[in-house]
Amino acid sequence: MDTSVLVDDQRKVAGANLLRSLDTMKFPTSAAFWYRRQDTDDWTLIIASSLVRTEGPDFVYQQIQKALGELQEPGIALMDICVVKDSEPLVQAIGSDARTSPTASAGVGLYHTAVGGVYIDGVYIYRAPSN
Repeated sequence: MDTSVLVDDQRKVAGANLLRSLDTMKFPTSAAFWYRRQDTDDWTLIIASSLVRTEGPDFVYQQIQKALGELQEPGIALMDICVVKDSEPLVQAIGSDARTSPTASAGVGLYHTAVGGVYIDGVYIYRAPSN
């Protein structure tokens, strides 16, 4: 198996810790997952929130930066994160097939598969929206 496809343990732990920190702040997170971009092979932590729509992405990035600052060793930088609206097509596709708890911080990985009609090279899902 091509191990470059797998999200590493450091990212898994860092993402889970960030989600717990955001939960403590009462930050609404409708979906959170690591997503592997086919064109670059880079992993990006996608965080979907209704606040992107209502308050704007700058506000959301500021909240995430605060949450990262609360962590002793975040293991992740703001540049590794992409915030999106909860209506984003990729988020909706993942929500159509994956079922998770709305407060989950443990994840499940999917590789080389189609989710909601969208091909996914690699994704590690903490939370998926309930569609």
